Amino acid sequence: MLRTRGQYEEAERLYRESLDVFEKLGDSHSVAVTQSSLADLLRTRGQYEEAERLYRLSLAVFERFSPDHPNTAQSLNNLGGLLRAMGDLAGARPYYERALAIFEKTLGSNHPITMQSRAKLANLEAKSQPGFEEKDFIGGDYVAGDKVSGDKVIGYNISMGNISSSKGVTVESETTTNVEQPISPRRLRDLLLTHFDIAELNELCFELGVEFEDIPGSTLSDKSSELILYCERHDRTQELIEVCKKNRPMVKWE
Repeated sequence: MLRTRGQYEEAERLYRESLDVFEKLGDSHSVAVTQSSLADLLRTRGQYEEAERLYRLSLAVFERFSPDHPNTAQSLNNLGGLLRAMGDLAGARPYYERALAIFEKTLGSNHPITMQSRAKLANLEAKSQPGFEEKDFIGGDYVAGDKVSGDKVIGYNISMGNISSSKGVTVESETTTNVEQPISPRRLRDLLLTHFDIAELNELCFELGVEFEDIPGSTLSDKSSELILYCERHDRTQELIEVCKKNRPMVKWE
């Protein structure tokens, strides 16, 4: 709760106190969970080296006691995500691949968590491609990027539905069209930032039946980006737009 409110120093103090207690008790599982939570916090604050150290310690415990458990896969994803944020794309890939393999084995290939894991790997591969532009990422996930040429829009899109395997990313063919394009994630985020404050965004989440506290981030910008990503993952983007239209009918949601 303190972390979601931006009270990072107090949250870090409590995490470290808890970690000290669990270490003295010899509770390895609680130590690993707390190390991971503390690493999440430090990553948010940009303390990548310490976050990496804690992620690796936590992962070692999970791998020792339950190498094929989804918790281990999530720990692998955490470390992979940090390495990606640090620019080590090659280093991140094996962790994403191992996480996906565990999720597919334990949850099945069509489980939402497995599909999200598959998307993370696809996003990483997209970011590794020549000509990739960092602005095509929102909140760490790849979104459709629009390249404008004259009055025509050339669209590139990678979606979970187009990903066939952990190593194969199917990119839709380049298309040229003059037809009006649906609202882009970047545009939707900009509109949310312009027309809602964080309390009103909380109300949007309530109308959508989404727990506001479960949306990562502590700022309006972070929450808006993560809410958009959540709706994309659950095929609820249009529902989000409709709720926005209802609350801000004078705004052009396009």
